[in-house]
Amino acid sequence: AQWPQNAMEPPRIFPASCEIGGNFARTSEKGKTPAQTMTNARSPAPFYFSGVAFFIPFALSILFADQAAGFLDEGEFVAQARSLGISHPPGQPLPGLLFALASLIPAGSIAFRVAILSGIANALSAIVLFRASEHAAEHAGLDARPPRFTLSLAVALFATVGPAAFIQAIRP
Repeated sequence: AQWPQNAMEPPRIFPASCEIGGNFARTSEKGKTPAQTMTNARSPAPFYFSGVAFFIPFALSILFADQAAGFLDEGEFVAQARSLGISHPPGQPLPGLLFALASLIPAGSIAFRVAILSGIANALSAIVLFRASEHAAEHAGLDARPPRFTLSLAVALFATVGPAAFIQAIRP
């Protein structure tokens, strides 16, 4: 780390060519400005990979969602969705509001609707995990696109459809 001249400025951990913002007139590697090197930015994964990462956990959540509240907090969340009340402390206000919105959809029992909303949240997290692992794999040096996308999809699906996360995702 380089220590700055001014005591109020934080130390530089990364080289100047890695900085975001700041002086774009400064040159980075091979005499190009950062704005010129940004044109060679990575291309993200095709959209259908994100669709697969969403669809598989979502479809499995619909198939395995419970129709009735079961053990632990499930009954509290269903009651919170029905009455807009507060479950045990700390109360979970945002999930309670989302569950109340889900309870307005006319499909199955309220417990089923709450479980479907939990499945949607799980499927959305699969997209985030896919994108994050794809980005991490690229920065780790895996430059070949199809293996990087396949590995990232496997990471996202293992994390969201694996037993630990999936059992929690299909409970109301």
